[in-house]
Amino acid sequence: MKTAQGWLYLAGVRELCSCRLIGWAMGSSLETALPPAALHMALRQRQPGPGLLHHSDRVCQYDSAPKMPFGNTLKHELMSRCDWANPYQTNTGIFDYSEGFYNRIHLHSSLGYQSPHDYKPNLNSPNINHA
Repeated sequence: MKTAQGWLYLAGVRELCSCRLIGWAMGSSLETALPPAALHMALRQRQPGPGLLHHSDRVCQYDSAPKMPFGNTLKHELMSRCDWANPYQTNTGIFDYSEGFYNRIHLHSSLGYQSPHDYKPNLNSPNINHA
């Protein structure tokens, strides 16, 4: 994301079951500390029990196919509409967008056109691992 003070990079953690963005971190470089910071935020947010499965495909710029829908939506619905003055403004905008719109209002076809906030998984589904 380009700001008037330079580029910012975003690493995110998305819960596959609900499509919810549960952790993210921003920085001025593609430093390796961004993905672990996003993961730590996600762990604090969700406090998972034993058996958590985390996937990362470790490609350039920490992008992965499961997270791409959020990144594409973010670019088209937020980033292209705003002029970002500084990292603080960008950080606040990302938080407001992810928590105020993407997780609570944005409808996902993969969730039966529900928001991540409203989605309740069918625990009897063969796609849910109970281990």
